[in-house]
Amino acid sequence: MYAKEEIEMNEFQVEDPQELSIEEQISEKMKPQISSSELKAIIRFTVLYFVIGIPAGFYASLTLLLQGSGISSGQMAFWVTSLYPLSFKLILAPFVDSFYLSKFGKRKTYVIPSLYMLGLTFITLAYSGYSQWIEELNLYPLFGLTILLTVLQACATIATNGWVLTSFSKHYVHLGATCQMVGLSLGFVFSYAILMNITSGYFCHEYLGLDQPIISLNSYTYILGSLILLIAIITQCLVTEDYLEEEKPNFIQVLRLSFSLLSNPNLRFLLLFLLTRRFAFAPVIASTSLNLIQMGFPQSEYASIEALCTTSWILSSLLVAKYLQRGKEMTWVLNAYYLMFLVMATHFVYVISFIKMGGYNKFTQAFVLQYLYEFNNSFISCTLSAFFLRIADPTIGGTYATLLFSCYLFGTQFSASVSLFLLHLLPYKTVVLLGWLYGLIYFTVIKDKLIKLQFFDLKSWKLM
Repeated sequence: MYAKEEIEMNEFQVEDPQELSIEEQISEKMKPQISSSELKAIIRFTVLYFVIGIPAGFYASLTLLLQGSGISSGQMAFWVTSLYPLSFKLILAPFVDSFYLSKFGKRKTYVIPSLYMLGLTFITLAYSGYSQWIEELNLYPLFGLTILLTVLQACATIATNGWVLTSFSKHYVHLGATCQMVGLSLGFVFSYAILMNITSGYFCHEYLGLDQPIISLNSYTYILGSLILLIAIITQCLVTEDYLEEEKPNFIQVLRLSFSLLSNPNLRFLLLFLLTRRFAFAPVIASTSLNLIQMGFPQSEYASIEALCTTSWILSSLLVAKYLQRGKEMTWVLNAYYLMFLVMATHFVYVISFIKMGGYNKFTQAFVLQYLYEFNNSFISCTLSAFFLRIADPTIGGTYATLLFSCYLFGTQFSASVSLFLLHLLPYKTVVLLGWLYGLIYFTVIKDKLIKLQFFDLKSWKLM
């Protein structure tokens, strides 16, 4: 998706558990074979997350195109806020858990309409001539467009996250995180890397020997919309959601249950961590592409680098799915954040040398550095996602999981906005060093409390 609050260490009351309970250990060792319905669910959710990843990749394409048109760091700080609705999708979650058509499907009630509206929005956009807005840095219509796509994406995400919780057994619920990472990666590539390359005159001339792009930006946008509509039709006609006879929760009741989550001290600490964890690295992460593009790094080649880096997303998600052990998630996350300091240091040195030399195209160096970052970041994301899905209370599954994912996203987006705003006021090196100083103090203070989160049994995370 904060940072000004102090971590209230005294609120984190634990019994100092050191391992999973005996019952959970036995259950883990006697894990049953994955069922056929769960195998079908893997395909279903990978496809749904693929569609959800398309607006995210399209936003990245717009950002890169705007950077090529000369957008400033101050304008970028404003532009990043267009993704905030995705972080505040918690506001929509109680509606999803309360109002739905039982016979049509609790989750399909929101997934299908969201997909149809996404597809129609892309098709409408294809005929609007929005490429002119990009060239003229006309941010306001682009900002409104991104808000609309983000809201629709948020509705689909809420329903899909809740659907995952009821489609896998407790032994395989972590596969939902793998479906999410693989699907989002593929959708991101399709609407970002492929879009940027085949619509780029530079790429098509330099690597394909063509005098013009393979397809125009507007035409490719039309293809994106048509594909989303096709998937929506197939999902509506061929995918069934198990009909459960259950009492619909009252909307007011869901709101009360949602607010009651905050009475859990363990959850409060986790949420605070998700909101504040990123400020140490955001100055480098948020500004690297802006600095490189404005110093002459080809847009299409940067998009190609990120396309290749999506293999790291899939690789890290598969590693997490295969080797992650319940009760070890936060240990993995903390170690990955320690590694992030080293990765960000190499990025910082590369950007500084790039600026001093007046811009140069070192594709291999840029690729290696970006791959290391993407692998580490996706490893953290997938591990945290698996932890979220493990602890979320299915009673209000959509709302609970959405609260966790929303705080994670808002922590990412807000730290980027703050960093870009500071970079507009202060020198690059100063902001980066301040971020690292914050990070060293921050992770030193919270590490012990963070590790203890992984040892609590599921009862301690349920609604009180």
